[in-house]
Amino acid sequence: MRSTTYAALWSDGDTPLAGSLALDGEALQFEGSRPGRHARRRISYEEIVSLRLGRENGERLRGRTALVIELDDGTTVRVVTAEPGTIHEVIDALTDVQRKVRS
Repeated sequence: MRSTTYAALWSDGDTPLAGSLALDGEALQFEGSRPGRHARRRISYEEIVSLRLGRENGERLRGRTALVIELDDGTTVRVVTAEPGTIHEVIDALTDVQRKVRS
């Protein structure tokens, strides 16, 4: 898999970070910032338990439907892409990777 990067808003806690999401052959790479915080996070595909679109109020980011990524340690990462249609591209790519990892 070649590396693909998307402009994204993401959250692994409360306040979202503006930055990027990159998919490569081994993991998701998040980078982002907000006032007072700069963060990087790497999530291997093996750590992902489930993916879904979060449409409920507690799942959305800044009012937008988010990709909710549930991890094997019980944490959740929520993501929205700058271009609304690309979230489905990310879901398709992650679904393909999950099939390969689990086979």
